[in-house]
Amino acid sequence: MNLQLIWFIGHCFTLLGTIFFILSGFSSYSSYTFLYTGVILSFGIQLYQQYFKQLIKSTPSSQDKTSTTTSRFARGRIVIRDVNFPYFTMALIWLITPITGLGVFPYAIFSVFHALTYIKNVLLPQRFPHLNKYAPYINAFLQRYQDLSMTLSANFEVYCLLLLIVKNLMFWNWSVVKTVQFVGYVLFIKLRLESSKVLVSAFAHLGFQFETFLARTQQQNPTNNFIHHIKNYYITLKMRCKNFNAFNLTNYLAGPPPQASSSSSTPSNERKQR
Repeated sequence: MNLQLIWFIGHCFTLLGTIFFILSGFSSYSSYTFLYTGVILSFGIQLYQQYFKQLIKSTPSSQDKTSTTTSRFARGRIVIRDVNFPYFTMALIWLITPITGLGVFPYAIFSVFHALTYIKNVLLPQRFPHLNKYAPYINAFLQRYQDLSMTLSANFEVYCLLLLIVKNLMFWNWSVVKTVQFVGYVLFIKLRLESSKVLVSAFAHLGFQFETFLARTQQQNPTNNFIHHIKNYYITLKMRCKNFNAFNLTNYLAGPPPQASSSSSTPSNERKQR
């Protein structure tokens, strides 16, 4: 069994776990654990194949321990810039913290496209050649809905952040694991905003809708002080978010970017099968 097949199985685990999790009314912890095990498996293999496979296979005779340690440290800094890294890390956090249903949908969407890509490129031509006639239909589906899937994923990520804000800040529902979950997701969003124009657009669209709502409501009720206070709080929050966004977390964690970077803006390098 090669790593490519295990990668595919990981995405199948994610899809099956998501289906059973939804059917359980977003309450089955076993399904939740199962689906994130698939996520960690698939994204972990993706990162391992791209950055660590050759390094781990190298023998002591080819390089001394010092150079090996330095090389692994350098690889680790490069991995942080990979778009799969925040998704892999966030999956680990989701797995050990309380259930958050909205967080599963971006992974499920990615798994649909990754699994279909593997079926089209590997299973049909190599294992089921008599069914290869369906490959063009799968390819047409992937091309038609890829942009939509990225938009949906970004929207789910935005709404998940809003959900965590409501759960933790507005209701002041704190614990150690919930703090880890909230802070981890904020850092995840920060890393994604630095690499994903789709997510930036999703936040911009949500902000525009909220500003339009405030303007319309204030126009209808010009003497409503509550709306005026909400608008002031929103303006203050927006300015603080801009200041926070000016800080580049990726550069802080990984150092200055290399002159030529091959990282992509979508998970698993634009869903190309490795």
